[in-house]
Formats: sequence, structure tokens, C-alpha cells
Amino acid sequence: MRGSPWQYVSKLKQVFHLSGFRAPHDGIDIVVIPGLWVHHTVEKESKRCSWLKILAASTDYDTRVFIFKYDIEPGKDGSVWHPLLGLSRVLLDALRQARPCESQKRPLYFICHSLGGIILKQALYLAHHSYPAIRNALSGIIFLATPHLTSIDDERWEKWRLILKAFQRNVPKTALGL
Repeated sequence: MRGSPWQYVSKLKQVFHLSGFRAPHDGIDIVVIPGLWVHHTVEKESKRCSWLKILAASTDYDTRVFIFKYDIEPGKDGSVWHPLLGLSRVLLDALRQARPCESQKRPLYFICHSLGGIILKQALYLAHHSYPAIRNALSGIIFLATPHLTSIDDERWEKWRLILKAFQRNVPKTALGL
């Protein structure tokens, strides 16, 4: 992202592709977006027989499973929200590259954990206008422990600041706009 004060290290990595004798146009794509700072365990798990492999093998389709690996550094004020939301465009661009024209009609499913769901929510907001192929392919989402805030209550934001502080030291109140 040109001009962005944050550095993104991200990668959409295909971890499984179970096709057998199935036609590629009948396939599905599953994208896993882990929570912040937990992508290393998901990558290790993908190397052995994990729930992802069982999930992919349980379909009758040509199934590709991707993991969106990312790492961000908090901004100068300790905020991780702006870099986290910025990853949504990185995710969309990576999906566009991983899904060439002939596979854009493949149904697209997401499994998101924790703050990885925030990345997807922002990505879907952007996809509505700028990424119609991704928007149209969206077929399902599973959110696991993803925050769904519907209030501007300061007490809830303080709780989220404390959760982030458990993972990252020195998260100031300004990190969540307080």
C-alpha cells in the first residue's frame, strides 16, 4: 500500500488442494483468516492431518483451502485497528490473484477467527463496490470468536483495549479511539 505508514507482511497461502477426478469448475475455495498473532499455529497445524484437511476431503468438489497469513505492527500510538483494517484490501488483492477468471465463479467460503473476522468484514465492505467477482462468489462465512460490536459504549471499547493489551504490551487508550 503506497503511502501507508504501516508495513504489512501478508500472504494468501494455499495449504490444500484436493481435486481427485473432479472438474475444476465445480470446485469451491475456502479461506481461513486466523486471529491476530496466531497464524503460526494454523500454519503448523496445516502440515499434519488437521481439521482443514478433513474439511476439504469431506466435500464432493475440487476443494482448495487457503490461509491468509499476516503480521502487523502497531502504529506509533500503539493502535492495531488501522493496520488491521488495511489488511482487508491486501486480502482482496491476494484473492483476486489466487482466483483467475476461470475460477471466479467457484463458491467462496470464509472461516474467520477472532480479529481475522474484522479483516473480512472490512474486506466485504470494500468488495461491495470494488471487487464484484469476490462479492458475487461469496457463499458462506463462519465467524469464530469474532467481535460484532453494535454499540459505541465506551465500556465495551475499554474491554477490547484490555483484550488487545493481553497480547501486546503498552496499548494506549488512543488505540481504540478513546
